[in-house]
Amino acid sequence: MNQIRKRLTYANVMSSIAVFLVLGGAAFAAVKLPKNSVGTKQLKKNAVITSKIKNGAVTAEKVNVTGLPKVPSAATADSATNAGHASTADKATTADKATQADKATEAVTAQKATFATSAGGASSPEFLASGKTETGIYYGIETPGTGNSGYVSASISFPFPLESPPTTNYLPIGAGPTPACPGSAQDPKAAPGNLCAYETVNGTGSSAFFDGAVETAQTKFGAGIAASVSNKSFNSDLIGSWAVTAP
Repeated sequence: MNQIRKRLTYANVMSSIAVFLVLGGAAFAAVKLPKNSVGTKQLKKNAVITSKIKNGAVTAEKVNVTGLPKVPSAATADSATNAGHASTADKATTADKATQADKATEAVTAQKATFATSAGGASSPEFLASGKTETGIYYGIETPGTGNSGYVSASISFPFPLESPPTTNYLPIGAGPTPACPGSAQDPKAAPGNLCAYETVNGTGSSAFFDGAVETAQTKFGAGIAASVSNKSFNSDLIGSWAVTAP
């Protein structure tokens, strides 16, 4: 003990006190840290691990989403922004085409139905339907020959034939409408079962008529009109319009 006291100096005592204070302060700091005393400098790299983060502690406001990589399955997410609209547009385009196709089909069907009706309907499409009318014009010219006489003739051909020959009616220039032929040269009409010829030009000098030989043989397909020409030194015309209505 006397040996220790002899060796104690002021410097030794002060050094021992300093060591005690340092060790005691470090131990105190290890036990209790002041509030807000730990910052980024005190944290080691990779010190915060997943298990130390409270669920829900990291919110969207704290995350820099611009730095995050894209999810592999969403590589085409940018181009799919309007995918829903595009899908709707595809359906709309298809619907529009379908609508147009339907209209086109309806138009073709209606046209076929019109032709069929004009031709006689589904039961007999090769004939003009009962009560339906078709119209046209006739024109004939005669060039003077030997003796300046002869015939001028014109033919009528029905676009759709009739099932039976109609009654023929020839109306010369100036003739008024009749029950069988209630129209005019500008608006030819015929009662059912009648063929009406409305004369507009006759330069023959004689009355025109339906040719009997042709009429007897072909009036369900058409008819022939003729007029005699005599003592003519120039061309003679025979012109008019016609209408036929199926019985």
